[in-house]
Amino acid sequence: MIFLGFTGGGMGIAWQPMSNFKSSLMPGTTVEVKVNRLMMSFSNKVAPPVNFGMNINYYSGYLGVTDAAGAKISDGNGYGIDWAMTYRAHPNITFAVNLLNSPASVSWSSYGADKPPVIVTTGARVKLSGLLTVSVDEENRKYRKARDYDGKKNIKIYHAGIEQSLLNVIFLRGG
Repeated sequence: MIFLGFTGGGMGIAWQPMSNFKSSLMPGTTVEVKVNRLMMSFSNKVAPPVNFGMNINYYSGYLGVTDAAGAKISDGNGYGIDWAMTYRAHPNITFAVNLLNSPASVSWSSYGADKPPVIVTTGARVKLSGLLTVSVDEENRKYRKARDYDGKKNIKIYHAGIEQSLLNVIFLRGG
């Protein structure tokens, strides 16, 4: 499962695993990062076709490094605030923009504070039938400093997918 949420009355709560990464970056060294996000969400109808929303996020996780000298494990906790706006151009066509992690910070017990990337996503979705939706979006990640492993500070990611609704209660996504 990559997301679990419950919504109703313009509010919601959700859980999402953000990272479950384990890798050997160099011979004899293993790095493991596990981070989860708990969210409380609110939305408000600004005008009939426009909605505004906000997430308040709590991050919790750990970072472990194992090498010849031993193991070092660091606990991390932090916060983030996300903003979103949707515009419904037609009952079956919606456009959206999201601003994630603005502001945000995570403090690690052994490594100090870190700021997650600010993510701007723009996209659209088209509802083809009562139970099938197609969506596309562009995600722009802006890191505060160049990433160690590739030197990039800005990254663009494109997504496309379909969503199948079961009784408008359970949603299955693929893309």
